[in-house]
Amino acid sequence: MTVLSVCIRGFDLRAGIGILPAMPGRGHRRSAAWAIAASSMLALGLVGCDSHSKPATVPPVSTSPAPSTTTAPPSPTSAASSDPAPTSGTPISGESALNSAFPSAAAQIPAAIDTVRRFFDGLNHESDTGDEALVLGTFTTDCTLCASEVVSIHDELQSGQTIKGAHLHLLRILSAEPSARTIVSVSVTETEDGGQLLDARGKVIRSFQAVPPTKLVFQVNVESAAARIFQIDRVG
Repeated sequence: MTVLSVCIRGFDLRAGIGILPAMPGRGHRRSAAWAIAASSMLALGLVGCDSHSKPATVPPVSTSPAPSTTTAPPSPTSAASSDPAPTSGTPISGESALNSAFPSAAAQIPAAIDTVRRFFDGLNHESDTGDEALVLGTFTTDCTLCASEVVSIHDELQSGQTIKGAHLHLLRILSAEPSARTIVSVSVTETEDGGQLLDARGKVIRSFQAVPPTKLVFQVNVESAAARIFQIDRVG
């Protein structure tokens, strides 16, 4: 396997070296795994490798409408028409107060969505081949949960072991909008297939349970030319 390294809050992640606690069976990554990874990072008091790796947020911009240039008050009909119509999901892109407040980040919404898609594809590629290169290019050193996913798969593929199934699926992109000058928040639902871990002879070592649809929010730094995930939050 190609030797790759990425500094994860003061540690090195290299192919062949596990630096974070191995995650529970892959069928449990969306339950106990989140608490284990998050609490272990906080307990250790780990600090970022690069003080500039996490984008700084900016104060919220007021979205109050500008004073009317006419003296006549708006009619009830026109006032009601200014309210957004209820929808089943937030549009992926389009005119909004946040898009207007952070136009440079809004312009990078397609790049942020593409990065999230590549994160899923990269994890599945690592699971199938052991190659971490694709997924490592999708997140920054701040995303400890991203690193935990990579390490979990890496640890399961030791001594000629293979993973059958257990693929992640990005079911739906619920919304994508800027939340700061250099940040795009991408909300998705994902799921994971059931699968098996096999030894070098093809014998089943462990089975993985399927994971039902789960909502995640990816915080993506779009300041640089290549958008990178710096945080993943589980919703609900």
